[in-house]
Amino acid sequence: TANVKIPLGWLLDHVFNVRGLAQGDARVFEKHALVLVARGGARFADVDTLANEIAKRVKDETGITLTREVETFDA
Repeated sequence: TANVKIPLGWLLDHVFNVRGLAQGDARVFEKHALVLVARGGARFADVDTLANEIAKRVKDETGITLTREVETFDA
């Protein structure tokens, strides 16, 4: 299979409507569908479960397998 870049932000926003989707204290940022936000008591498991749920939806509906690009920031 070939690696092809697609406009994932548009797909998540307009096809899957994930903005605001949440798992525990982790959620998809309301202003940008490509950003997951951990708030309050969010655990890694919350963020991981949310990311996996989004990836599963995309795979089930389109056959596209997402590849994660992880960035961490010190507050």
